[in-house]
Amino acid sequence: MISTQFYLVRHGKTLGEAALNGVTDVKVDARHQRSIAQSILSKNLGYERIYASPLSRCRDLGDLLTNSDTPLDIAPDLAEMNFGEFDGVPFSQLAHRWDELEAFWRDPQTCQFKDGESLTDFFQRVVAVWKKIKKATSQDSLIIAHGGTIRMILAYELDVDWKNPKWFSTLSLGHHSLSHISVSGEGEFSQVKTVGQPLDVEDI
Repeated sequence: MISTQFYLVRHGKTLGEAALNGVTDVKVDARHQRSIAQSILSKNLGYERIYASPLSRCRDLGDLLTNSDTPLDIAPDLAEMNFGEFDGVPFSQLAHRWDELEAFWRDPQTCQFKDGESLTDFFQRVVAVWKKIKKATSQDSLIIAHGGTIRMILAYELDVDWKNPKWFSTLSLGHHSLSHISVSGEGEFSQVKTVGQPLDVEDI
């Protein structure tokens, strides 16, 4: 049975203060992006197509890796979760609302920030685009996305309880890490080969 390989890369560490950067378009240092790209290329993964979130921290990396033989597809639904009024606000400015943040971290399924996305909507959005990508291509592919996005794809493929807070606090998916899913049988059969493998990237 022929298998298609999907390599899921989380973007690098972003510039600026620590925050819940969901749909806020923060960047990764350009030198750091080049180092991540070089590490990916050195692995000779053999992907023929690249999918990326439209946010700069993912798209900029995709731009470095694409060429005439390896097209880049921007998939809006690969974007990170929308954290509403807290999105992109530095934690240093949220001391007076820390209880609300902690409530979200304790149980993200039942806590939805004002003007933000629910965890259920986020999961359904990501799974829908993941299924679409699997169905649309038989080419080995690189997917450049976010920690939350990759976590939801893995939850779907592993059939774990993505509503359980431990899925977010226990599973480590570091910046510039690589996960690998092998898919066969027109998307019916999947094997998770690697989760969160760190790429060899120059420190910044």
